[in-house]
Amino acid sequence: MWRRIYFAFPAPAQARRAVTELEQAGVPRADIHAIARDGIDIGDLPKATDAQRRDRIWLWDRMLWGGSLILFAVLLAGFAYAAEAGSIAGAVISALLAIGVYLIGARFAQVIPHGHLSSVRVPLLHGEVVLMVDAPFDRVAEIIGQVSGTHPEVDVGGVGWTPHMGTL
Repeated sequence: MWRRIYFAFPAPAQARRAVTELEQAGVPRADIHAIARDGIDIGDLPKATDAQRRDRIWLWDRMLWGGSLILFAVLLAGFAYAAEAGSIAGAVISALLAIGVYLIGARFAQVIPHGHLSSVRVPLLHGEVVLMVDAPFDRVAEIIGQVSGTHPEVDVGGVGWTPHMGTL
């Protein structure tokens, strides 16, 4: 699973320089996505797709979390039913599965970063340019350090997760 880093730049020219620097550092242009409000010229920047502009990852986060909670509740109900029916094996299996779902959900909630496009809505409204950079986990700190080091004016809007599929 890759990470999506959100950078807010005060002006398109600064974002253009950052894209050039990222490409020189080995970040493919296909992994950089620019977004700005209407009226801001980002003509030569790599534009975000409609799906990226709608931030479907946030929706996936919500669906996975909701599904996890529903599954946990169903397993607890299964545990209660099995215990009431006197099925020790059913109760043990339901309890173990419920614990597993809980642990996976807790790990997701605590370990996986949840930065989303909503983290940079205010800079977008103020006319800033947001670059979303998709990177493997092991390059996140390097890329943030590089961009922040050469562009002290940049606001790092957060880091989220993304499957590396180009259109999300």
